[in-house]
Amino acid sequence: MSGPLTSNGFGSFQQLIAIQVDAEHAQRLLEIDLVTLLEERDGCLLVEYPRWTTRPHDDETVVYELRSRLSALGIPYENWSIDWDRSSY
Repeated sequence: MSGPLTSNGFGSFQQLIAIQVDAEHAQRLLEIDLVTLLEERDGCLLVEYPRWTTRPHDDETVVYELRSRLSALGIPYENWSIDWDRSSY
């Protein structure tokens, strides 16, 4: 995990999830509000996806939410991965 989580003061914390996605599907992911491009590497893009949680360090919920959200955008599970070392969760 990189860096401490930001609290909103009401029991929620902002997580910043680094997602590596292939260039073919990256544009769909970048259309989500607040998703920012971190870098390009080897035909893939690394983006940062912010989310709020009341349960810090809960990686299972992160994966579940992202799998559902990205699937709805037409991005197959095989075409993205979470870079946990670059994420704050």
